[in-house]
Amino acid sequence: MNNKTSILLIEDNVGQRRTLFDILKARGYEMFVAENGAEGLALLKEKPVNLVLTDLGLPDISGIDILREIKALYPVIQVIILTGSATFDSAVEATNLGAFSYLLKPYDIDQLLMHIQRAMEKQRVDEELRVSRQMLEDVTQGITESIFLIAMDYKILWANRTATDQVGVTLDQIVGNTCHAVIHQRESACEPPAAPCPLREFVATGKSRTVQSRHDKDGNETVVEVNIYPARDKAGDITGFIHVSRDITERDRLEKEIADKVVQLEASLARVKQLEGILPICIYCKKIRDDKDTWRQVEDFISSHSEADFSHGICPECFKKEMGEIDKE
Repeated sequence: MNNKTSILLIEDNVGQRRTLFDILKARGYEMFVAENGAEGLALLKEKPVNLVLTDLGLPDISGIDILREIKALYPVIQVIILTGSATFDSAVEATNLGAFSYLLKPYDIDQLLMHIQRAMEKQRVDEELRVSRQMLEDVTQGITESIFLIAMDYKILWANRTATDQVGVTLDQIVGNTCHAVIHQRESACEPPAAPCPLREFVATGKSRTVQSRHDKDGNETVVEVNIYPARDKAGDITGFIHVSRDITERDRLEKEIADKVVQLEASLARVKQLEGILPICIYCKKIRDDKDTWRQVEDFISSHSEADFSHGICPECFKKEMGEIDKE
């Protein structure tokens, strides 16, 4: 028995309190007792407790109110309700508030011990899960990619901060909702070809592949590159998917811009290349004959076959010649 496991027993019946205290103490549990709700809640502020056993009908505070207070202040503590006057409504309310179990007096002691053992196992698993999730968050918060952990029914189990920022909602709002509702703002599942689903493709083929998906975010279209990886249990069976996405909107814009520039450059080069080879030019007027057998001025011909512009001036030799002609006049 783990001697560090501590139990708070809240019971107003002296005989029942003493009997249960002795039994659990003999089993190796560290025990604290209170005869009413106020005393029990005060002890919780001072003592480290793993489990609370509380009577439902206490003289000052009901067991339901104690349960509600414990779950609000100490959510990791497990609570078992013990009562001699059970009702269906109280059992449902206790369960909804997070009670581990609800036992009717007189209960079998072996049954109670089994419930205590299971409650402690749940607490241990919950703590391991909390530590694992915290570690996962610590590792992934600095990653620029969006990461979603998605179950086989396409419901989101977890997401990193980049993912929540991308979709614009908190983790609590994401968990439990489907990936197509959160990521794509769709009421129904994604269907190819308009909306290819890499998760469905993986289920069908067993292979992961990269896809590009378009998402509407704040009225602006973003382009996202998505990779899917399987999440497996210890037996190797697939239990869900790791959805990793990267916003490539800027990269996509630059690639399109580069492609447009390449097209423009190729068109310019094509026009320039038309000037290569032998050009028919008149030895007297210096006009050039084009491919339509039309004689054109040099400036006009070159402008139509390139992006060159012309500015007209006068060279020194022509200047002297023209000035000489003017002087003669």
